[in-house]
Amino acid sequence: MRLTCASQYQDVFKSADVVRAQGPLKLRIKLRDENCETANPRLGLVVAKKGIRLAVKRNQMKRTIREHFRKMADSLPPIDIVVQIFRWVEPEKLGAEFDECLQRSVRKLAHKTKSNAISVDVNE
Repeated sequence: MRLTCASQYQDVFKSADVVRAQGPLKLRIKLRDENCETANPRLGLVVAKKGIRLAVKRNQMKRTIREHFRKMADSLPPIDIVVQIFRWVEPEKLGAEFDECLQRSVRKLAHKTKSNAISVDVNE
């Protein structure tokens, strides 16, 4: 699932539980209640046009992040994630950095909320 409207993005930007920057990425993660309309994690993407001029490259990076997110979505808790990408990186490297950054962020979120129910396994 995706974040679709500006209010959903604003909610994550204003009250993110975890903010992590690594390489060209910045992840903001907000935990949602289990009672919400859907328990699936949701992804939002923000790609800086200033850092990546060509639309083809921006779209390629978005596809890479979406693909890696889809592979991990079943093992993620009900969270909203906004990924900001600031500069061009090869897709293979971007995917690996995203996986590592997301795994660390979810661990930090679990520690912060003292919940053992929150976990992610990206080695699937």
